[in-house]
This record gives sequence, structure tokens and C-alpha cells, in this order.
Amino acid sequence: MSTQSAKWSFPGKVLIVDDQFNEEIKQTILSLANKGISVQYWDSKDGSFSNFTNIRVLILDLDLSGGVQQRGDKFFYTLPAQVLNKIHGPYMVIILSRDFIPEDITNLKSTYEEQYQKPIEGFVEGIEGLPKGSEVEKLHEIIKNLLQNSVVLKLILIWEKILDIAKDLGLSKFLKENFENEINAFIKSIGKDVGKDSLSREFITNMIRFISRYVHRGKEYQELMSILQSIYDNTITPPIANRLLQHRSMYFRPDPTEQIWTGDIFKIENSTNEKFWDYQIVLSPECNISQQNFDTFLICKGFPLTYTSLSEKEHPLYKISQNYSLPERGTISEEQYAAKIQKSFKSLPKRLHLLWNFSEKDDKYFGLCFDFQRVGSIAKEEYNKLKKYRICRLDFPFIHELVQKFANYNSRIGIPIVNEPHIDDADVQ
Repeated sequence: MSTQSAKWSFPGKVLIVDDQFNEEIKQTILSLANKGISVQYWDSKDGSFSNFTNIRVLILDLDLSGGVQQRGDKFFYTLPAQVLNKIHGPYMVIILSRDFIPEDITNLKSTYEEQYQKPIEGFVEGIEGLPKGSEVEKLHEIIKNLLQNSVVLKLILIWEKILDIAKDLGLSKFLKENFENEINAFIKSIGKDVGKDSLSREFITNMIRFISRYVHRGKEYQELMSILQSIYDNTITPPIANRLLQHRSMYFRPDPTEQIWTGDIFKIENSTNEKFWDYQIVLSPECNISQQNFDTFLICKGFPLTYTSLSEKEHPLYKISQNYSLPERGTISEEQYAAKIQKSFKSLPKRLHLLWNFSEKDDKYFGLCFDFQRVGSIAKEEYNKLKKYRICRLDFPFIHELVQKFANYNSRIGIPIVNEPHIDDADVQ
């Protein structure tokens, strides 16, 4: 292994996009391949982009029209923007052009955002060509500089490298001679637990769990730990406007074909006069669903906790907990006020269970409140017809906490009022 290839520690592949395959591109590919770097080429014209996965460095020629569109033309950046939309990130975009100008980066970004109403998934840099024989050295230097300016991208790439190493170590334990029977038995046991519809997701979940046992080792792990500790110790966290990571840590959207499962959350507009009670969550135990030992689903009803809904006097929360009232808004921002509302839910009745970071469209996040006194059962055949109303599924360990809290509440023993202190109305002034 050469000294240079040892320096190349980035995961993923390099993709070169140019409308013409010429001698210079050939030499660049050979230079990268000779250093042990995985590299692919695409002329940007056919549908082979579906074959390009795990791209982390994208070397892009801006002139993909064969000279038809000239720099300064309104549509000069349209074709490169279309390429970026087809290749999923995160990746570093390196614009390769003989006449590169700094405005190319700004124009490409603005064209992309105008076309697709979202920012580019990658980080963009520009250079005036790669000198023959120095492709790897030049690329390595550019990538290092980009990573210095993006802790998030560096974090993702190190995590991916750790995962790649763990996959090799973990999967090697499974691919042994005469191991087929064990795999077959393992798959059958999963199917009995979760049913055929959820078999694929549960198999993948188990395999990822196996692989995760091999991630806590190596120099990459030490480097990741150093970055994380630095962020934790030194970063001042401003109010969070988009709680996407928090949302996805708690919820996920199962495949539409999957059967209804414990933790599935539905939104079904209430046909009665009871305003706000539009949400339902499945509380039937997983083992009962997987083994088909039931005729009905146990469901619990809930209502939203948004500033708009809480501003209405008939909101269910005020009827259930008469001591609760909205905190004063003051002059703070909407994000800060949302956090203030969450902190105000400290002493609610035990019949209520709160779930935060909920979203129906991954953009607006709010709370849900489920009432353990609003529990019912719905026939399995009827409830299976309501899959189209399923929004998401509450993930582990949050669903287990909810089910356990419901079980504790449902099995509590009522205490007669005679055990409460007796105070005459006349004693109360």
C-alpha cells in the first residue's frame, strides 16, 4: 500500500460526472483506482444513476450540454442541478472546470434551490481542473479542508467508516459453511414473534444489532469519541426550530403493507361532538398480535398539545386537569414558548401520558396526550381497514414505557374516600 492510499481514510465512493469520456477522465479514474479508491463514472445522460449508491465525493463538470449552454446562460446550471438531485447525499461536490469562477458555487446552489425548493444535500467546492498525476493528493487536500469547516459532515463520515468496519467484522461471523440451518431457524423464530408482514424490518433490526457489537473499537471510534466530547463540552445549543432527529428517535413510519402493531398511531377525525379526540394508539401487547391470540385491538384515545388547540377553552386538558393553564407568552420566540409549554406539564393526573416531538409531516412538531380513561377495543377486521389513517409507530423504549404505565394505572386498587381527611365546610374560611 502506498503512503497516499494510507492517507485516504474517507468512506464511500468517488463519482465523476462529465458528458464526455476523454483521456483526461480516464487518467483521473486510473489514478484514483491505483490508490485503492472506489471510483465510478457517469455521463449524466442515461438512467444508470440508480446504480450509484454510497457516493461521498462527486467530481462534477458544469458544462454537461456539450457546449450548447454557455456560462452566463440562465440554463447553464440546470443540468448540473438535475444531476445533484438524482445522487443522494451526504456528499462533497467538487466542481471541476478549466474556467471555474467563485460565482459558480453560488449560482449552482441558487439554481438547485429554485428548481427543487430545498438546499443541496452536499457541500460544494470548486477547483480549476486536476493536474495529471496529482488527482489523489489534490482531492485529499480539498476534502480535508471541507471537513475542517463542517463538523457535521466529518461526524457522519467517521460514523460511516466505523459502520463499514463493523459490517465486515460482524457479517463474517454469519457466512460460514453449513450455517444455513441456523439462519433458517432464526428467521422462522422472528416470523413467529412479529408475523410475516414485519419479518423484513425485524430481520434487519436484528442484523444491525449484531453489527453494533463491533463498533466500539479502533482509531476511528476514538476519533469519533473526541469529536462528540468536544461538541458536548464546548457547543452552546440555541433553541431548536426543527426537531427532526428528536422526532425520528421516537417515531418511524412502517411500510404500508405491515400489519397493525403495538404503538401504531392513527389520526381518525372524531365523528361525535367531542372536539380534539382524533388520535388513537394501539396498546395490544406485541406477543398477542404476533401469535394472533386476539379478536380485538386495545386502543387508547388522545388529543394534540399545540399552542392553537390549547388556546381554546374547550380543550380536553382543562376539563381533565382543572389546575392547568397556559403559561404567559411574553416576548419570547415561538420556539422558546413551545419549550416553556413542555416544561409546564409537570404535575398532570396519572391517567395522562404525554408524547412530544410528534409530527404528521416531518415539519411541524407538537405533543400528544393519551388518556388512560379513554381506552376501548375495536374488532381486528374493522381496525385493519384503517391502515390508511396510520401516521407512524411509536418506537422502543417509548412504547414499552407507555404500555407499562397503562398497565400500572389499569391495575391500581381504588381507595375508598373514607380514608381521606374530613374537613367540614365550616372549617374552611
